[in-house]
Amino acid sequence: EVFAVHMTYGAKADYKSGGREPTDYVNSRLIVMWGWSPGDGTFGTGTLQYLKLAKKQGARIVCVDPRVTRTSHALADEHVFIRPSTDAAALIAMAYVIVTEGLHDQAFLDRHVLGFDEAHLPAGAPDGASYRSYLLGLADGVRKTPAWAAAITGMPAETIRRLAIEYATTKPAALQCGYAPGRTANGEQFHRAAYALTAITGSVGTPGGNSGVSNGATGRGGIRSLPPGPNPAGARVATPLLADLLERGRAGGYPADIKMVYSVGGDLFNQTPNTHKTAAAAERLEFMVVHDHFVTPTARYADVVLPATTFWERNDVHTPWAGAGHYVIFMKQAVAPMYECRNDFDICADIARRLGIDDYSDKTEEEWLRESTRWPSRRTRTPTAWGRSRRSRPGFPTRRTAAGIRCGWSPRNRGRARTRSTTTSRSSCAPTATTSGSTPPTPPHAASSTASPCACSTSAAPPASRRVSPTAWRPASCPSRKGPGSRRARTARTRTAAPTC
Repeated sequence: EVFAVHMTYGAKADYKSGGREPTDYVNSRLIVMWGWSPGDGTFGTGTLQYLKLAKKQGARIVCVDPRVTRTSHALADEHVFIRPSTDAAALIAMAYVIVTEGLHDQAFLDRHVLGFDEAHLPAGAPDGASYRSYLLGLADGVRKTPAWAAAITGMPAETIRRLAIEYATTKPAALQCGYAPGRTANGEQFHRAAYALTAITGSVGTPGGNSGVSNGATGRGGIRSLPPGPNPAGARVATPLLADLLERGRAGGYPADIKMVYSVGGDLFNQTPNTHKTAAAAERLEFMVVHDHFVTPTARYADVVLPATTFWERNDVHTPWAGAGHYVIFMKQAVAPMYECRNDFDICADIARRLGIDDYSDKTEEEWLRESTRWPSRRTRTPTAWGRSRRSRPGFPTRRTAAGIRCGWSPRNRGRARTRSTTTSRSSCAPTATTSGSTPPTPPHAASSTASPCACSTSAAPPASRRVSPTAWRPASCPSRKGPGSRRARTARTRTAAPTC
């Protein structure tokens, strides 16, 4: 998918910053989970709970998967079966329906997308090279109709058409893709087809929408990697070619005949194609070391297994939700290392010492952690300031209006409209809307010309199509009473500039 992101969103696009946070699921009216099941593969703690909250608040969930997953069994309003490895064809046919029936967002395409139609091709591109020409068969003579995709995917043509129309007309809608559909031959085309579908519907960069990228919203959250050393060989081999590399080496055109493998934190047999060929090649290695938490299938072939500490047994830093959060947490060591387990840092430092490398590291573990999370001179954001992730993300287009970048509104903010007559922005900007009673104010992206021109004004309520009862969004931790011990009263004594409920 990294390749697909760079080919579609730009060579400098940050793959880790391409998706969205689980807190945004509740803003979607439709969530299409394509080959994605956080109930089976976690995708960050809390992801499934946020999906359940979205469903509780009225989001319709559709799963497209060759099998019934734990997630679809528990949450899906509809499960659509598809033949494995044919996902790109279904997505392309959906794009055909959306374009031919005039449901695409032409204004968004004109402003942000290069190559959708002939009028927006890059310089030097040949005629007929646009995505629209491809869909209509102008380039290869094959129209990418639902009937065309049905013969490939096993999905009924009418189901493909219906799903396409629902995705294009339900706003906001999110296409959440998993990694599995792309882990096939030419699998990058699945991801590119997903990105194209989100682009032609104008779903990129919108609250409740999505870019189609499988990963989270802000990736590493500012955590910097340890400085990598130089590669003396100056050569790299793609992971899917591991089995062929081990078997043929120089005879197969590879840079070396591999005699030894040192595998750190990765189950090679489980993550690369052609497991039997990989295992057979591993048998022929002269020496193999596995450095991991568990005795994985790969570890069973190792000559030496180095047990590493888990995150409970060491200090570390991480961004929540598998890298999808916009803030960093410090994970304090909970227990002493068990048995013979050692910190990765200590293992590598010891090996370096025995190899005569004296300048491997000049810092302690704590010093490295502090340096890796050193932030620029700006205010550190907290989990409650999640709306920041709705702003411009490096490498990805964001939808803008005359008032500036659209900012998200959170469930916590939604409840404020019911207790205050004036909704103020997060910054020092003037009020953006006025309301009375329980009528929600206009969201920022639909504000009238009288709204504040602040580029980051924040509304307090969902759009009219997602209205809820006046009390439905009051935080559970905010009791209705206003006594001296209530959260509202406590907050009022320390911060009176903004409402808390």
